[in-house]
Amino acid sequence: MTRSPIPVAGSPGTTFLGTTVRAVLGVVQALRHRREIMHLAELDDRMLKDIGLMRGDVEGALAEALFRNPSRVLVRCAERHGRGEKGSAPVRSARPVVPVVRTRAVRA
Repeated sequence: MTRSPIPVAGSPGTTFLGTTVRAVLGVVQALRHRREIMHLAELDDRMLKDIGLMRGDVEGALAEALFRNPSRVLVRCAERHGRGEKGSAPVRSARPVVPVVRTRAVRA
């Protein structure tokens, strides 16, 4: 077995090449997910509700930049709807609110 004179792991070009390949693969995956989300846009509102999404969620995901993965937007929306949050309202405390009851002093 022969070894190359330049170690592959230590060469600075492999880091740049690896980063470039990962970036290109990320864009390709984002485009593939965008195409799949376009199919979701063809569903009616009832079918979207069955999978935990709304029409605005799909439109918002498709409005993402071309190189960003729109499926992440849908995952966040589905999680938010699953927790029952309304829009971007702050998460309410799970502790119940108990009213303070003050007794009156009885005068004799």
